[in-house]
Amino acid sequence: MNKSSLIVSVVIALLGIFVGLYFAKNANDELMAYRAEQQDLLLEEQNEIKGKEASAAVTLDTDSIDWLTTLTENTAKAYREYLEQHADGKHVNEAREILLTIASRVEQRAVASSEVSAEKDSVEHVEVSDTIQ
Repeated sequence: MNKSSLIVSVVIALLGIFVGLYFAKNANDELMAYRAEQQDLLLEEQNEIKGKEASAAVTLDTDSIDWLTTLTENTAKAYREYLEQHADGKHVNEAREILLTIASRVEQRAVASSEVSAEKDSVEHVEVSDTIQ
């Protein structure tokens, strides 16, 4: 082998190495870009999941806040409104029980009131003086 063919062989080998490095670098850049894209997609999915969990937490907090407001008001109307707004809320059973209790007490008062008015109709009223005579 002569000197010139040796030089040509070395140049071709170096050229092959440089071409190989060029394609390897491009392949690595493409791989890095693909990984970055996949990581961005994964982060987006995680943020969506966190957003859904946060909105669920907000819903639960709204239920709790509305329940505390209802307890503070403590009226039949407030309990009915709670049941309308939170048909599957955490405190639905309690609200129903309280409404039944309120209805029972209203009924008891109505019965007691009618008994008192019946007594007033049947008993003679005698006026008594506050002064001594």
